[in-house]
Amino acid sequence: MAPPNKPPTNPYQEQTGHNTDTAWLDGHKPVDVDIDGMVDFAKNMVTVKGNLDGSTSYLDLLGSLPSQAWEGGVLGEAAYIAQSMGFHYAEFMQYVMFLSQGLNNIGMAAQTIADAFQGTDGWSAATLDTVEFAYGDTGRGAPPGLPTGFPTKTWQQAFDENAAKGNGAMSGQIDQWTVQSTVSAGPATITTYVNQDGLTRTITAYGGTTTTTLKAADGNVISSSSQTSSTELVGNTVVTTTAFYDGKGNKTGSRTEETTSSGGQVTEHRTETRAPDGTVTGTKTTTTNSDRTQTITTTRGNDTRVVEIGEQTEGETSGSVDSPARDAMDDIKTHDYPTAPWALG
Repeated sequence: MAPPNKPPTNPYQEQTGHNTDTAWLDGHKPVDVDIDGMVDFAKNMVTVKGNLDGSTSYLDLLGSLPSQAWEGGVLGEAAYIAQSMGFHYAEFMQYVMFLSQGLNNIGMAAQTIADAFQGTDGWSAATLDTVEFAYGDTGRGAPPGLPTGFPTKTWQQAFDENAAKGNGAMSGQIDQWTVQSTVSAGPATITTYVNQDGLTRTITAYGGTTTTTLKAADGNVISSSSQTSSTELVGNTVVTTTAFYDGKGNKTGSRTEETTSSGGQVTEHRTETRAPDGTVTGTKTTTTNSDRTQTITTTRGNDTRVVEIGEQTEGETSGSVDSPARDAMDDIKTHDYPTAPWALG
C-alpha cells in the first residue's frame, strides 16, 4: 500500500512567509451594526481600499518576471508561456482595480444610508427603498433624508458613459492597446496606438524627447505629456535620468535609474522617483547576489517592503536546490496508486 501523501518541501518557505504576510490587514475599527455604525463601516472600507491600493504596485513582479525569465532566443513554447502569463497578469490587475472601486462603492453605500437617516431615530426610519437606492437602484428617487441635489448617478452609469466616449480608463478599465502605424519623419519616429474604446495614443520620439498625445474617439485631445531622458556612465554604473512634463510644459516629476555591473553581470538596479519639487516619492532596489538570488527592496513614504527571490538557474544543474514540482513527479512515479474502477477494461 502506498504511504500517506505528504506535501512537497518548499525550499523557499521563509521567503513565502515573508511575502504573504497579512499584517497590512490590521488596524480596522470594530463596527456596531446600527445607523451610526454605518459611518464606521464606510471608514473601514476606505481603509481597506487604501491598503489594497498601496500594495498593488508590489504585484508588478508578476508581470515583469515572466518576461525577464524568457526573453531573447527561447523556445516557442517558452515564449507562449511568457505571453500567456502576461495576459493573465493583465486580467488579474483589472480585477484588482475593479475590486478597489468595489470597496469604495460599498463604503459609499454605507455612508449614503447614514446620510439618509441623519437626524432621525435610526432603525425606525429605515426603509428598503433607501437601502436599494444606496446600492444603485435609483428608480424611486433619492430618500427624503438626503440633502437637496444629492447625486443619483451610479458608478455603473458613469462607467457606461465613459466607455461610450471611448474613455473607460476613467472608471478603472485597463486599456488594451494595439499598434496602428509607425512612421519615420526625418529624425522623428511617430507610433500610433488604438484601444478597445477607440482612443488614439500618438507617441512621437525625437532625440531624447518623447511626446504622448491621447485623443478621444471623436478626435478631441484628452491629454498631452512629454518626457526627456539622458544617460551617462559613472564608473561601472549607467545612470538614466528622465523628467516628465504635462501638456503646458510644467514638470510633473522625475525618475532616475542606476544600473551597476560587475564582471559583465548586473549586480544592482535602483530606481528613484521624485515629485515636481524634488521630494523623493519612492525607491526600488534590486540586488543580485553572488549566488544569483535576488533581494528587491521597495520604499514608498514610510513603508518599506522586501521581496526575496531564490536562485535563478539556466535549467536543471547538478547541485541545484530541491524542486517541489520534481519531488511531486518522483512521488507519482514511485507510488503504486490503485486504478480507478471506471478505468478497468
